[in-house]
Amino acid sequence: MDSAAARELIARYGRASIISSGEAGLRATYGFCLLDQPGHAAQDELESFTVVGHIARGDPQAKDLLAGEPTLLLFEGPHGYVSASWYAPDLTEVPSTWDYTAVHLYGAPVVLQGEEGFDVVRRTLEHHESAIEEETRFCLNAERLEFARKLYPGTVPFRLTPTRIEAKIKLNQDYPASVVERVIEHLEAPGPYENPALAADMRRLARHSAD
Repeated sequence: MDSAAARELIARYGRASIISSGEAGLRATYGFCLLDQPGHAAQDELESFTVVGHIARGDPQAKDLLAGEPTLLLFEGPHGYVSASWYAPDLTEVPSTWDYTAVHLYGAPVVLQGEEGFDVVRRTLEHHESAIEEETRFCLNAERLEFARKLYPGTVPFRLTPTRIEAKIKLNQDYPASVVERVIEHLEAPGPYENPALAADMRRLARHSAD
């Protein structure tokens, strides 16, 4: 996956599996993450993948983030089952598979304090609420902002600039275009493996990658 598509995946889905290695061994939790603001100018490709996020301070994994332990942030796009029966007649001796897109960011988190940390929590809420109709979305007016500030000490905001990135596409992109189109049609059709989001990614990413 090229860098632009990888950053777009992070920006679009925003939920990360957060995996860390600390004194208690491997731990995993889940958190909201955003690509860092343009104000933090990227000096290189790794910095352009800097993300900010937060988890609850009561989560046992908060100890690992506070200690700056090695951490993996795993962002996933749509994923799902692809039956080998969908490849015929072009391909017949190919196994069924699980298609996906994912971006892995490896690095050490830096915990953010004060207004910088609160800004991460605020921006995260505003980012996700922006998808809701304006009349019904949850907005931080003066009263709610004060309430949010009271809740803020219960969070651990962080910034992570990766030292290593893995961006993966597994969308049958190495198969003939006719096979990819047939897989897309099956994913769009009603049934147990209907997956229009994965089909849309195949139209957008698999074909681009094959080209």
